[in-house]
Amino acid sequence: MAGAGVEVLTGGTARLVGCDVLDAPAHGVFVCGKDSRVEVEGGSVSGSKEYDGISAVEGGHAVVKGVRVEDNQRCGVLVYGQGSWVEVEGGSVSGSKALHGIRAEEGGHAAVTGVRVEDNKKSGVVVHGQGSRVVVEGGSVSGSKKWHGILARGGGHAVVKNVRVEDNKKRGVCAHGKGSRVEVEVEGGSTRR
Repeated sequence: MAGAGVEVLTGGTARLVGCDVLDAPAHGVFVCGKDSRVEVEGGSVSGSKEYDGISAVEGGHAVVKGVRVEDNQRCGVLVYGQGSWVEVEGGSVSGSKALHGIRAEEGGHAAVTGVRVEDNKKSGVVVHGQGSRVVVEGGSVSGSKKWHGILARGGGHAVVKNVRVEDNKKRGVCAHGKGSRVEVEVEGGSTRR
């Protein structure tokens, strides 16, 4: 695998402020391993050629504030594995070419607050697998080209609070398969396919 634009491994830390991570050969920002942490504030992560814009795996933790995550090959933001955690606040996640805007899998957790998730290839937000959880609060999820705005599957759990969900190919919000769960709270928001 070719390198990431920024890699944080085995307990390392990094902080990026106002940086643009562009056209990385693999991941844009990759954080892997327990106690590894990256903070990204402002700027953009775009055009990753082979994988995801921002990935937190195997216990990695990413905090992403006010960043444009766009036009990456697989997912805009991926959080994979027990103990992995991503917080995304403000900004946007859009234009993922092959998969989803934001994906939590195999026990990964994500908190997504006030983010525009739009125009991704399959779904806007996917939470997959037992122990995986995503909380989406505020912001919007729209324009998913193949599937759903927000999808919980394989036992994943999504909590959706006051999010505008609209103009997605199939369903706005979908829980698919045994143990999969979506909780929706709407106060002044809307849900429309």
